[in-house]
Amino acid sequence: MDKYTFKKEVKENEITLTVRVSPERFMETKNKVFNNLAKDVSIQGFRPGKAPRGLIEAHISDKVYNQTINTLVPEITSEIFVKEKINPLTQVSYEIVKMSDAEGIEYKTKFIEYPLITLGDFSKIKVEKKEKLITDEEVDKQLINLIKYYQKEAKKGPEEEDKDKTITEEKKEEEIKVTDELIKSLNIGFENVPTLKEQIKKEIQKMNANETESKWLEEVLAQAVKLSKIEAPKALVNESVKVKEQEYMKKLEELNLKLEEFLKVQNTTMEKLKSDWENESKKRLANELLLLEIIKQNNIKVTAEDVEKEIANITDAKTKEKLNKEEGRKYLVTMLLQEKAVDFLRKSIK
Repeated sequence: MDKYTFKKEVKENEITLTVRVSPERFMETKNKVFNNLAKDVSIQGFRPGKAPRGLIEAHISDKVYNQTINTLVPEITSEIFVKEKINPLTQVSYEIVKMSDAEGIEYKTKFIEYPLITLGDFSKIKVEKKEKLITDEEVDKQLINLIKYYQKEAKKGPEEEDKDKTITEEKKEEEIKVTDELIKSLNIGFENVPTLKEQIKKEIQKMNANETESKWLEEVLAQAVKLSKIEAPKALVNESVKVKEQEYMKKLEELNLKLEEFLKVQNTTMEKLKSDWENESKKRLANELLLLEIIKQNNIKVTAEDVEKEIANITDAKTKEKLNKEEGRKYLVTMLLQEKAVDFLRKSIK
């Protein structure tokens, strides 16, 4: 049932397929689409679907052609992927070159192919977790900041005080004497200094633990990539740099800043920024490809039950509503797959 030909062009993992579909294959699909749509077409003087073909075509020709394209093009592209063992990494884009009943259809499709990846021996990864110690000075500093915050909140009237007045008051502020009475007066659920300090210490420990874990995982991923054979597709890196540059220029425009002057103040150049963005993109994409390959090679799956459980654990109503939609669920599946890949990586480290 092939009835098509194609030409494949490859440029740095970016593939362009030019596909020509025979008139026979095109008309087979078009007739199926027409017969399906014609059943519901009502024309005055005829029973539904029983009007002459010419009259029905005049009513639904655009719909027939659009549905024929939307059916035939992905179908044939999928056949080519299977036959040629092509594995797209990015979304596939389509461009119709020409189309007619007499000539069939010619179209182009572009995408970036999934690169060849060889995973390394993760048991060789050695990364220590460097726990950050909490000092009394750090706890005391957070305590004072907390007291200042609640005192400021208590002083607020119906309207916000202007910034200049706030700054002046802060400059005149005397040193705070921390007592049990002061803590109790703040009405924040603590009766004395020791209990509040203990809670602050727990919060700092929690933040430090998250920071330690994040840095540890970052180094683990870096070593896993280094042990593996992974190269981020250049086209994806270039696209990422382009987006970064556009965001940078937009921000300068919003702030009414001139590029040359701002770069001079920041003691940098556009070339340096682009180089940094390129390195960041390569690192991020290499990490993503590493996790994708772990998922692929180990057949890691996310079930509907996994997604439902994740949604059930969300307490914020707006976030829950957003993630309970189709796009939100797709996002959750991606996040859960990556989490499972990271868990696999953890277990692989001796």
